[in-house]
Amino acid sequence: MKLMLLDNRLEFPNKEDSVEVILNEINKILEGSHYFFSHFIIDGVEVYDDYEDYLFENIEVIEEVRVEVKKLKELIEEVLESTKEYVHRALPLIKDLGEAFYQVPKEASWQNLADLFGGIQWMLESFSNIDRNKQLEEVISSYELWNEYAQQILKLNEIIPDLQQAVENQDIVLIGDILSYEISPIFEEMLQRLQRLMPEGVNDGHVN
Repeated sequence: MKLMLLDNRLEFPNKEDSVEVILNEINKILEGSHYFFSHFIIDGVEVYDDYEDYLFENIEVIEEVRVEVKKLKELIEEVLESTKEYVHRALPLIKDLGEAFYQVPKEASWQNLADLFGGIQWMLESFSNIDRNKQLEEVISSYELWNEYAQQILKLNEIIPDLQQAVENQDIVLIGDILSYEISPIFEEMLQRLQRLMPEGVNDGHVN
């Protein structure tokens, strides 16, 4: 089995023991470079998630593992562009969802709320992954804007436990209030910062 990463071409036996060795080797190579892991292409199949499981499940037949990497600036731009698009799409849905919980919410409303929780969790994790990078200040277009965006993320993070408690208590009026008067304004503020951080055309071609 061949592993291809940047200028490195390595060979590994098709055994389960090789999976940990491969992942450690990838980390070792990238640690000394200006590149960051993006995803795998394994025998022509793009693998973005649960790649360790994928390797274990297919280790006996894998012929080629190609590691796709990105520079930090490109990676951050893609994440921020995806976040901006998500917030833009979610805003009207949050407003509609808030109205739905002031009435008798249908099953679809509860599902949409669960989807919103998932989207917010992704945003929080994405922010955390970017914010802890030591090179962030060198690649972000405006660190001041980033800090303003960070303040909104922190506000959102503080509200989530209250929303979770309201859901557990089936307090539909409180859910509506939190969506309409807390989360919706935060999303509006976040969108303004993201639009200034990622103006149209900055990252064309990176996001589907």
